[in-house]
Amino acid sequence: SASTPVNGHVLIVVAGGSYLVCWADSGVIYGQWVSPAGSLNGTAFAISGATTQARDFNLAASGTQVLVTWSGGGSYRPVVYGQLLTTSGLAGGTITIDDNGLASDNPIAIASDGTDFLVVFPDEVGPVDSRIWQLVGRRVSAGGATYNVLSTSNLPTGPFTNNAAATAALVDSTNQSGVLLT
Repeated sequence: SASTPVNGHVLIVVAGGSYLVCWADSGVIYGQWVSPAGSLNGTAFAISGATTQARDFNLAASGTQVLVTWSGGGSYRPVVYGQLLTTSGLAGGTITIDDNGLASDNPIAIASDGTDFLVVFPDEVGPVDSRIWQLVGRRVSAGGATYNVLSTSNLPTGPFTNNAAATAALVDSTNQSGVLLT
């Protein structure tokens, strides 16, 4: 059965000539492909399972592929998950992008260079509940492999305290470089 958005959080991305509309309901992220003319392609489908307790989701397109990311796995120790999709449906299983047992991992920013994806999120680095954070960047390949690419603990400013208000990621596909904005 189709679900309806909760709290108005709906995201839309263009991939493969169609639109993917995503929303969350009761801890599950749903998607629906829509044609450029506005007709539904197939039926709504679950992207995340209920066991991941999805929240704070985001998405980006890379040609005909989409990566949907979300945090989940508990109220204070979320894990960053991802799911690759094509217009044909889910492409493989759920990807664990970060699961170090430390807090936050949200908000999640995501961008694509046309092939791979850059996923950026704050992560607690001090003892649990220390409120000492760093920004982490992970590359997710078109095949679903993840690679560490960035940690602000390696930057001159080092980790920061208190909460990260927002993150954003941009990718320069011409020069194959990622840009992190906070």
